[in-house]
Amino acid sequence: MNATIFRYLISLVVQEGLNLHLMDVVTAYLYDSLENDIYMKLLEGFNFPNKANSKEDYSIKLNKSLYELKQSGHMWYKHLSE
Repeated sequence: MNATIFRYLISLVVQEGLNLHLMDVVTAYLYDSLENDIYMKLLEGFNFPNKANSKEDYSIKLNKSLYELKQSGHMWYKHLSE
């Protein structure tokens, strides 16, 4: 949504005396818990302390959901439904 439309909607809400609820969906995806263990490969540029082994031998476990995960939308909807 661009800034002009947002300002118009805010002015319409104030003029009509309506209630407005805003929600940041992108940020909500980042803070939701995960039901299953999800592991991902190390990203490029990740500073790996042990130079003897290659990065392909390691992965990281996610503690929270990421925006691009397939499970993120489902987990977020489930959280809202509860």
